[in-house]
Amino acid sequence: MSRRELRILQVTAPGPVGGLESVVAALSLGLTRRGHRVTVSAAVETAAGPHPFLDMLDAGGVRVVHARGGYRAEAAALRRLARESGADVVHSHGYRSDVLARLAGRRGRLPLVATVHGFTGGGVKNRFYERLQRLALRGFDAVVPVSAALARQLEQQGVLARRLHLVPNAYAALTPPCSRAVSREKLGLPPHGPVIGWVGRLSREKGPDVALRALASLAGREWLAVFLGDGPERPALERLASECGIASRVRWMGNFAGAGAVMAAFDILLSSSRTEGTPVVLLEAAAAGVPIVATAVGGVPELLRETGGASPAPPDDPAALAAQLAWLLDHPEEAVRLGMAERDRLATPARFEAWLDRYEDIYRGVLARKGVA
Repeated sequence: MSRRELRILQVTAPGPVGGLESVVAALSLGLTRRGHRVTVSAAVETAAGPHPFLDMLDAGGVRVVHARGGYRAEAAALRRLARESGADVVHSHGYRSDVLARLAGRRGRLPLVATVHGFTGGGVKNRFYERLQRLALRGFDAVVPVSAALARQLEQQGVLARRLHLVPNAYAALTPPCSRAVSREKLGLPPHGPVIGWVGRLSREKGPDVALRALASLAGREWLAVFLGDGPERPALERLASECGIASRVRWMGNFAGAGAVMAAFDILLSSSRTEGTPVVLLEAAAAGVPIVATAVGGVPELLRETGGASPAPPDDPAALAAQLAWLLDHPEEAVRLGMAERDRLATPARFEAWLDRYEDIYRGVLARKGVA
């Protein structure tokens, strides 16, 4: 098939910040830079006021269309947008967007691609929506899991193996990275002393409670912990920090747009998730040369196997995380070496360009199978 320009409609329901949002932005901006025409249909609560994800796309020349209404109205609007934009491929991200794209594609016979970033489980409502998502994915032309663990899960749940395309996430800085000094100043942190960073949604699947219990085991060492992110469990987590006797050593920063740009503020990045896809925050830390301590969930073992560092800790095991944190705090020179190894293996421009190549090949493969030139 000729290497003609592609017209790609990305579909998402973005929050202001997050790993999914980073992936969609990096993919949309990277494809636009390569000369493709990218439109993003974004279901957001309101079009008024700043929205970091949408503002980033707009600044990069990506057309953004706001989606509103219930599922049927949004599906009909998505079909109209696909026709109006001349989309070759509709590419969705997240359970709501996958279901909408499937509804729109069923009537419009649109070529459909979905990236599966992970399943979080959680409450009854969320589990119901994720079940709808799994059913919808069976009707897609290509499904892209971001880890081998997710690929196996999707095949077991009825997605045909020939439609699965494993593409672990890659990283490109969407905002210029700041130096260590500037990063600490932006976060209001002291210029000296070890800082352990944690970035993500404050909800059970991300394991912030596990992180706090691990940190409590390090009370005899010098450190300050910074939690970037917000979520429903924050009040309970603040109480837990007090119960563990570490409240004075934990800073709660709330949501922070462009967290990847200030990763250099940290001496260690702690990821304590109970479930994951391939976390973008680990790639952001690697790009900043920050050593990573993480749990062995989703694509994390695959990712960190490349770096030559310690094996990820079992999930829900604060003691194992604490042991790795303690070793890095006690061996700062080795921590720097590990951080540089992560940067050189996980966050190179060549890796990002190869990631874009994979998505282009998937799009073109779908079109070729449908007989579209």
